[in-house]
Amino acid sequence: MLRAFQAFHNVHKDSWLLMVGDGPDRKMLEELAQSLNLSDRIIFTGFIDNPVNYLAAMNLFLLSSHTEGTSMTLLEAMSLGVPAVVTDVGGNPEIVKHGETGYITPTDDAMLFSDAMIKLRDNAEHLKLFGAQGRYRFLNGFSSASMSNNYISLYNRCL
Repeated sequence: MLRAFQAFHNVHKDSWLLMVGDGPDRKMLEELAQSLNLSDRIIFTGFIDNPVNYLAAMNLFLLSSHTEGTSMTLLEAMSLGVPAVVTDVGGNPEIVKHGETGYITPTDDAMLFSDAMIKLRDNAEHLKLFGAQGRYRFLNGFSSASMSNNYISLYNRCL
């Protein structure tokens, strides 16, 4: 993500990267940000118990995981209408519909990840549309109300 952001930042000099969360690689990521001359454009928040306000402040949600299950943070971002650029791992392709709610890129390809970020950022219509479609997808497929209705339907079919 940091290398993708570097390419993105070369095009959009006013951009910021907000890294929400913490983990064992934080120090290494901070050092990489410094070596890429991006330290003044990246905010490392550390662990945030309830990141909803941070997610709501984003124009794009980025998830460059090498492995992933079903990302709750991705679902939270979609619930807020934030379009996503994600890697093609785990549950991401099930959640994000490529070209509808965001973009899916291969893992470990910083240039394609950056290209997707630029493509989405540079198209205000898609940015708004993908955010709205992501929110709709969340509400109709991943919200607690949707899941409850699906369970009720399943139980009724079984009866």
